Amino acid sequence: EMVNAVLNTTYAECWGLQLLDISLPKAFDDSIVQTQVQSQMITTEQFAQASTNIRAMTKVIESEYDRNVTVIKAGGEANYTLVTKTAKAEARQTVLDTEAEVLRSIREELELSQEDMVSYQKFTAVKMMKNASLYY
Repeated sequence: EMVNAVLNTTYAECWGLQLLDISLPKAFDDSIVQTQVQSQMITTEQFAQASTNIRAMTKVIESEYDRNVTVIKAGGEANYTLVTKTAKAEARQTVLDTEAEVLRSIREELELSQEDMVSYQKFTAVKMMKNASLYY
């Protein structure tokens, strides 16, 4: 507008103006550069803070997942232990029940006394032992 006001006296109009070089005082130029540097430093610090926050949140999430993995593994190991111990106990109980039924059947069929049954069980136990020998 100011350029057009001056040019109007000569009946001219400026509709486009390009400046190829502007000479500013050194102090003013240094001030502009310093302002830009400060602005860039502030932006850099803001990004650094944001990345630090993201890393911290990532560590928290990682810790939660590690804790969940530990809890799940512990639960799995506890279930494994319970199931295997229960299965072994049930298998042992089945063996004992079967042995008791077999001994009862032998005692009834052969009409053995209590003392004869004890002897039978001793000989059967010796027979089951490794490296055991029985001489008559």
